[in-house]
Amino acid sequence: MTQAQLNTYLAGKVGIDKKQSKGLLDELTALVVKQLKKEGVLRLSGLGIFRKRKSKARIGWNPATAEQIKIPARTRLRFTAAKGLKDALFERQVRSIPPKRRWRLRAVDPRRSPGRFSRNALGFAMR
Repeated sequence: MTQAQLNTYLAGKVGIDKKQSKGLLDELTALVVKQLKKEGVLRLSGLGIFRKRKSKARIGWNPATAEQIKIPARTRLRFTAAKGLKDALFERQVRSIPPKRRWRLRAVDPRRSPGRFSRNALGFAMR
C-alpha cells in the first residue's frame, strides 16, 4: 500500500479530506522519528515494538575481489511484531496448552543407553 492509497483510505474511513489525511500521516511519521531519536524505543499496542540497535564495526569481504574491507559501526532499526499481529496475519487460533506431564513414556532402543531415563517393567523409558 502506498502513502497515497493510505491517505485515500483514511480520508474515506474517518470522514476527512485527503489534505488533512496527508497532514495526519506526516505528523504521525514525525512523532515516530522524534520518539525513536529521543528514547530509542516505541511501543505501539497491537502492532509491535520499534527499537534502535547499534551494530559494532567489523571486518567483511568483497565477494568479487575477496578483499577484506572494514564495515563501520552503525545504528539500525529493528521491529518486533506483537503477538496479536502475528496471530492475525498467520491466522493462528488461540488454543490452550495442556500442562506438562511429569512422567512420559518413551520407547527404548535396547542397543543404546537410556541416559537419564530409567526403564520400567514393560521396557519403556521413564523420565
